[in-house]
Amino acid sequence: MLEGRAGPEETRTVVTICHRIAKAYLQTSYVTNRSLAGLTLGDQAMDAIADLFERSGRRFPVLEGYFREPPELIGAMSTDEMIERLRPLVHGVVTDRIFESNGEVDASLSRLIRSVKRAVKQSEGSTLQRTMKALHVVVPPANVSPEDSSRSVSLPTMPVERLAAHLAPVVRSGAQVPDFVAAATHLLDAHPRYDRSVPVTAIALAIRAASVEVGLSTTASGHVASVDNTIRSDGLDNLVTSDIERLIDKTIDRVRAEKQSHYVEGNQVPANVYASYFEAIRSYLEARYLPPTDADLTQHEALRMHRSEITREIYRECHRSTFEYLVRIVRDDFVETLQRLHDDIDEP
Repeated sequence: MLEGRAGPEETRTVVTICHRIAKAYLQTSYVTNRSLAGLTLGDQAMDAIADLFERSGRRFPVLEGYFREPPELIGAMSTDEMIERLRPLVHGVVTDRIFESNGEVDASLSRLIRSVKRAVKQSEGSTLQRTMKALHVVVPPANVSPEDSSRSVSLPTMPVERLAAHLAPVVRSGAQVPDFVAAATHLLDAHPRYDRSVPVTAIALAIRAASVEVGLSTTASGHVASVDNTIRSDGLDNLVTSDIERLIDKTIDRVRAEKQSHYVEGNQVPANVYASYFEAIRSYLEARYLPPTDADLTQHEALRMHRSEITREIYRECHRSTFEYLVRIVRDDFVETLQRLHDDIDEP
């Protein structure tokens, strides 16, 4: 396959091996691909590994980039050796596919993974390294460069559920995201049966799974909060998440309707950009008032979540004054109503 000479039978064999590994990993994982919940496990596994077999002519670039051994050594591998060699690659793409799909419907997971990346960048025991399409946390051995840091090319990637089991005691101690990263780094460094790297997405999913296991929810800004579905921002102990979500929606709808005649009908802002402004405002408020919170999300980052073409320069020149004015109007209205509700709840 790596030399472009594989026939249908050889290709089918490798696909079958990867599919079997992916299906087994999905069966034992704490997390599932919620966007594909209507499909069988086999279909989910095939969806996850599909990108591995992208073709360029008769070649498979992703597989070529993964294997470092000479083709003759790969061709001499037994089926069991090939399974062990492919396992880290398949585990990585399955984990990334789960995150990618869940992230589409779960913004909190996206915020958590950003916090994991920040913690790794600030840590001394691990680094970030892109392997093929996936960003990995790598734990280099002493006096070895990150590029040569794998314990062995044949060792499997640590499963999410094993990471989660190790992180559960950290959750109970009232940890922050850097503590989770430190614990995961120590485990990867010490465990002799697994590779020294793991996808960033796997650590984020393991933190989520460990938090659920012990009845806690870890915020993306780094703190652990009880999952009693209660918002504690601004002292609003009696307002549940659903109340906050509805209030955000109502506030946004009200301000959007009030300002539309001036901005859209007055040709100040195109209608599609105006709509994106308020989707971004929703993301910005949810990051601050819904768990897990993300206090580090900037207004520009919130807008780029919905208009990726808006660079920092374009933002400053064309959007900042209008967008940040609308953010302030919505936020002030939201906080005022929130505080009023809180006062009403506290009255005897």
